[in-house]
Amino acid sequence: MLQITLKVFFEADALCFVISYRDIAKRAGVSTMTVSRAMRGDPKVRAVTAQKVEAAAQALGYVRNPIADSFMKQVRSKRVLSGVSRIAWVYPEKVNSGAHVIDAYYRGACEAARASGFEVDRFVLGEALSSRSLRRILQARGIRGMLISPTVGDLVDFDFDFEGFAAVMFGYSLRSPDMNRVSSHHSVNQFALLAHIRELGYRDVLYVSNWQQERRLNFGWLASTLAFGREHQSEMRIRHVYLDDFEEALATGGSSLQLPEVIVSCHQSLIGRLEQIGCRIPEDVGFVSPTVRPEGYRGRRLAGMNQCSELIGARAVELLSDSLAMNRLGVPEHPVTLLVRGQWCDGETLQSKC
Repeated sequence: MLQITLKVFFEADALCFVISYRDIAKRAGVSTMTVSRAMRGDPKVRAVTAQKVEAAAQALGYVRNPIADSFMKQVRSKRVLSGVSRIAWVYPEKVNSGAHVIDAYYRGACEAARASGFEVDRFVLGEALSSRSLRRILQARGIRGMLISPTVGDLVDFDFDFEGFAAVMFGYSLRSPDMNRVSSHHSVNQFALLAHIRELGYRDVLYVSNWQQERRLNFGWLASTLAFGREHQSEMRIRHVYLDDFEEALATGGSSLQLPEVIVSCHQSLIGRLEQIGCRIPEDVGFVSPTVRPEGYRGRRLAGMNQCSELIGARAVELLSDSLAMNRLGVPEHPVTLLVRGQWCDGETLQSKC
């Protein structure tokens, strides 16, 4: 198998579906070697000949394969071939709190990358590494595919020259440029979560979030919560409060707080705060998280939605691989967003009322 693969690379110089350098050479009336030299920009090829080769390639619908091109550059430079292509995982900022989701994305991406014949190199932008330096490093290593990690803070713009690169971003924390993205299907997941709560017999729901979080999710959770409340307003009471206001009410001992039957929030530390004021979970108030962690909270398994973060990482690799194979590089004219649905998980923090 390896011999066959190498033979294809050496004869065609770059894989392009059914169009080979021989086909281009025949149409242009030149040798296969001349086509190879013209394709890689050899200055010894006369301009008129290079133009003939380019015209023939376009007429035949030839599409360059960047992975094969990178392979052949290694061959011509007489480097030792590892047989493995590489993609970059880029952190736009130093990762701190909230990184458990990002870590899951990374694990899923690495597993999918290895299954597809890729290895993943990690880079962290900051004082020690600028986007311009990163671009030079990627070019030197022959890396043309990038997975851009989400941020853990506010929305940011990603300052990078994407010409010659394919990239996939995670979620909506990276505001610009508008690239291909993979994300949890926040609105559908939240609707499914609330529907499950309703099926368990709960009718009084309080959703607790913060503004920064909602912006990072493109308001998917909040919009879906308000829509579900409107659709079921005759049988359910669904309220929303921001985290700061809720914590202020808890700080007073809960005297100004009208507790619901169930709280929906990704801020799992609220469980401890509620228990401090004598509220039992789930006997007095149920607690549901839109994004449950495998480790739970203080050893307790939480009820809520598994966002399937590792699967999201894997889907990002698939989307990136497709872009590389089709030579779709740079900022796309029509970016694609791939959404992954989550799964409901039963837990110790919610019990049926039926």
